[in-house]
Amino acid sequence: MQFIKNLKSIMTESVGVVIVTILILAGLVSAFDTQQGVIDFFIEYSPLFLFGIIAIYAQFKGYSIISLMILLMIFYPNSIANMFEMILQFLNGTNAFSVRTIIHFLIGLFILLMLISLTLNGYTIKPKLRNIDVLFLSVALIQVLMFNNMIAAMNSLFLAILALLLGSRKITAMLLITKYIVTPINYMVSIVEDKPMSFSYHFRTISEIIVLVVMIIYLLNLSSYRKID
Repeated sequence: MQFIKNLKSIMTESVGVVIVTILILAGLVSAFDTQQGVIDFFIEYSPLFLFGIIAIYAQFKGYSIISLMILLMIFYPNSIANMFEMILQFLNGTNAFSVRTIIHFLIGLFILLMLISLTLNGYTIKPKLRNIDVLFLSVALIQVLMFNNMIAAMNSLFLAILALLLGSRKITAMLLITKYIVTPINYMVSIVEDKPMSFSYHFRTISEIIVLVVMIIYLLNLSSYRKID
């Protein structure tokens, strides 16, 4: 247990940024599909690029837990499960050996152990919200709750809520912007391609675009305060 607790020392300011950057690049490379069209490629991978930038920014600002959670949930979500599935298939007589699965497993295990180490060393909950923060963030919360049950809503907002609890309103805003960043593009593509769209689809999409605009305004507002993370 002491060994796991001491792993935190690896994530120093400069080394931590390098490690996170390398893992993001590895995740992006393994996720790329060059067979897609330009628009489909942009829609699928622009959020990944943004999540990567946010993870690097979070690590640079000292929010290692946020950075590592982005890596685990966005870039390597099935890294550990896929390894066990490969082992089970092997035991059943199927040759499912995959170097990529093993590498992803080692990366996922490293991230998980680092998260445990950071948790064992303790961290402070410090939201420090102003009235204007509550006002802006409530827009995103209401929109998500309108179209999801509570469990799905919390799952959808988990990273943003984590960032908020750990004290970074800017990262919270960035994560919410990334969540909705491709909504206007998807909407325009649907209109151009004359796809059948129900009233509920229009309503949900427009509400997401409103949240996106509100979050951009919120982030710009936060950027004017240097002392606010």
